[in-house]
Amino acid sequence: MNLESALNKTFSIIDASPNFKTDLISRFNTLSFDKQDILLKPGHKADAIYYMDTGIGRKYIIVRERKITTRFITTGEMFIPAGIFSKSNIVEYFGFATNSTLLELSLDAIKEIVNLHPEGNLFFAALIDVELQKSIQREHLLRLPHVNDRYDKFKELYPKIDQQVPYTIISSFLNMTNETFTRMRKGLNRS
Repeated sequence: MNLESALNKTFSIIDASPNFKTDLISRFNTLSFDKQDILLKPGHKADAIYYMDTGIGRKYIIVRERKITTRFITTGEMFIPAGIFSKSNIVEYFGFATNSTLLELSLDAIKEIVNLHPEGNLFFAALIDVELQKSIQREHLLRLPHVNDRYDKFKELYPKIDQQVPYTIISSFLNMTNETFTRMRKGLNRS
């Protein structure tokens, strides 16, 4: 999926003009990262939004020396760091589970687009709404009481990711110990 295809649904919601689409897409810059590279760290301020062109990224926190994944960003998804518009400090890490290519839209470019195109504000509000929906999906997933149900929902949300990402990262996302995740994968927790 390319950037324009990924943005078309949002473009249609706001009835975006062709000039807006062209101007927006032309302002993204390409960045490449290796597996385990870190883009964002707690305590810093975000200065861009991102589109995952290829690869898999993840947001995570560190608790008692364990990295706990709070969200995956896969090929074809936008990622808006929390606090970018309020200029708040970032509270989560954003790193890469695979070699990845991101497209970056700087905060300065966003401000220019909003000033030049009236539909800019509505467009970015729609993107923020998608981010909120992703957070709600994760919250619902974690409320499933049985580990097998969580894993089934995870596979529905992220098909084939378990073939690309280490199980330790997936178990942290599902709020399971590595041991519970291994037992579940072997079928020992079906009940």
